[in-house]
Parts: sequence; structure tokens; C-alpha cells
Amino acid sequence: VGKNENLDSYTGESTRWDLTAKQKIKNNFIVYLNVNNISNVPETSFISGSTERLYTKNLIYGSTVDLGLRYRF
Repeated sequence: VGKNENLDSYTGESTRWDLTAKQKIKNNFIVYLNVNNISNVPETSFISGSTERLYTKNLIYGSTVDLGLRYRF
């Protein structure tokens, strides 16, 4: 909280859904999948704590997917 309460900003509520899966193949190989922010929820900020005074709505994060193969020696 700053000196001028009208200029303070707050991050709004959000719920993100993520998914992680992995499968062991043979003895030393593992295939994995990570999906982040499946629901593609934006991050919002408000001025002075009021949801009526929207400050920003960021969609820059979006969903991401990582797929890989891991080998252990």
C-alpha cells in the first residue's frame, strides 16, 4: 500500500489448471508431458482493490506444452 491508496493495484483471483503425465518405457526411458494453464485464464490487475476499475488484463502467458524423452544412464 502506497501513500495514495487510489493508485494501488491488486492482482485478481484466478484458477489455473495444469496436467503432468509420465510413462516409463523399458528400464531407462521415460516419456513425459507437461501442459500448463490448460484453462488459458488471463491475469487481471485492478486499481484500488475494486474489480470495477480494471487496470490490466494479460493474456501473454497462455498455455504451454512440454513433451520429452528422458534417458537415465
